[in-house]
Amino acid sequence: MRITRQREVIYAALAATRAHPTAEELMSLVRASEPGVSLATIYNTLDAFVRAGLCVRIPPTGTGDAPREDEGPGASPTPGANRYDADTTPHAHVIRRTGEVRDLPESVQATLRGVVDDDMLRKVSRSMGVAIDRVEIRLLEE
Repeated sequence: MRITRQREVIYAALAATRAHPTAEELMSLVRASEPGVSLATIYNTLDAFVRAGLCVRIPPTGTGDAPREDEGPGASPTPGANRYDADTTPHAHVIRRTGEVRDLPESVQATLRGVVDDDMLRKVSRSMGVAIDRVEIRLLEE
């Protein structure tokens, strides 16, 4: 990947936050030092970063754009934008109804990793006839 000033600024802004921003939120962070950057540049750069393994794309929860029936009129829909994380190490996320993404505390992640150990992965692989190459844990707020 070719290094450009805009890519450096975009990556620095992404790496400096733990907020797991959307492309639009990242653009707001970047425009402070790079006012001419466009949203298309942000999206293209994030796609390149994901392909290069420099960041992770966190897809929306898949709960749709409409409020749940029990939320009543005027409730906010669950945001459907991808979010991005410069921390590419295996770790778990909590995804709030608002779309906000938070890293699960390390102590809780360690407990979850203990439940999904190598033996469990081998059993899943054998029973389903697939090769598991990684585990991704996303906890969704109801």
